[in-house]
Amino acid sequence: MDLTISLGHDLVGASGLAAVLWADQGSAFLNWRIAGPLKLYGAASVFRNGRAPDPGPWPLRAPGGASGYVVAAGVEWKLGRAFALQLQGERFVQAGGVAGEPGLGRNVLSARAVLTPFGRVPGGGGEWSGG
Repeated sequence: MDLTISLGHDLVGASGLAAVLWADQGSAFLNWRIAGPLKLYGAASVFRNGRAPDPGPWPLRAPGGASGYVVAAGVEWKLGRAFALQLQGERFVQAGGVAGEPGLGRNVLSARAVLTPFGRVPGGGGEWSGG
């Protein structure tokens, strides 16, 4: 089982303050290989952002900013060294920072066929299979 936690505070956007946003985020990722080729994974993230300059960590709902979260869970079945099938569900929610402003919410279900080129194996210790 692998657990990764990420926290960040950043300025994103153009080089001038007029187009720059500040962003705070926190995320947690979990991978759990159940048996052989079957893996479950999940993620949860929260964020808040707004126009620069950054007002600092408080208040959590800064005027003119936005905040939200993303949760995701999925299953992966490895069919070989370089090929896997994935099924994933996600929920995205963003709330506006201005009273009465509508928020966004989306549910996404995705199915993927993943081909990992050159024999590279994710989570395999970083080795390459060939020269």
